[in-house]
Amino acid sequence: MTLVSDIPILKLAFDAEEKHGEDTHMVIEVVLKEGISESQLEANEVTTDDVLWWVEFEGQQKIFDEFASVEHFLLQEAEKTHNGEIENEKSK
Repeated sequence: MTLVSDIPILKLAFDAEEKHGEDTHMVIEVVLKEGISESQLEANEVTTDDVLWWVEFEGQQKIFDEFASVEHFLLQEAEKTHNGEIENEKSK
């Protein structure tokens, strides 16, 4: 099990900013699953199994179970358009 504190979130933020530009609206939030105790938080023992990843990119919101999925979405799938919308969202 990997601790959340060991995940390279900041590196992903820089990589995504480099790909999409500094003016791109992106948010990555770590959301605790139910049942996580205060003692786990205080002891810094929250693992990747204990969280969900909430991501917003240019108005599109997604929730992921794994950090690798967040990386894949931000670096491979998400595409910025000139009007701030995701191209595949416009086609729906």
